[in-house]
Amino acid sequence: MFFNNLVNDGLIYSGGFALIILISVLVNPRIWLQDFPDDLQSEVPPKSRRESRQTFITGFLFAMFIVGFPLYSVAGKFSGSQVRISFLPMFLHSFYVMMICNVLYWLIFHILIFNLIISRFRTVPGLRKRFHFTGWRNQLFGLFVGIISCLLISGFVAMLAGFFL
Repeated sequence: MFFNNLVNDGLIYSGGFALIILISVLVNPRIWLQDFPDDLQSEVPPKSRRESRQTFITGFLFAMFIVGFPLYSVAGKFSGSQVRISFLPMFLHSFYVMMICNVLYWLIFHILIFNLIISRFRTVPGLRKRFHFTGWRNQLFGLFVGIISCLLISGFVAMLAGFFL
């Protein structure tokens, strides 16, 4: 039961995470211009006021989802408990949900979709010729950064959940 709930929440979290990114890239790939390498950023004009506003709105929604869904998952898992839940179970539940998303994002979304599909037909104008696979070293570094992010956000989520549960 615990594992099934965890996997379901992780898959839902992954889907929402991917959906926010995919929709924002399809609407305007320049929303994520700050995530491009510096040499690519220097070749395109700066963001317009409208694009900066789109970046802020997308970032706000993204941040709310990144923290909100694990908090919702932890609350759903532990809210019916009659005993006080310690920090560690809440932290681990949040971390596992986020790690399912991190690994799926890295394997499927980032490597397959971004590097092989989207970079071919939807990218920042003028940079289409510059996109190529960045190499496994960069990909593994991104996975490592994702793990650190999951640890930090899970700690925050568990502390926040501890106040309400």
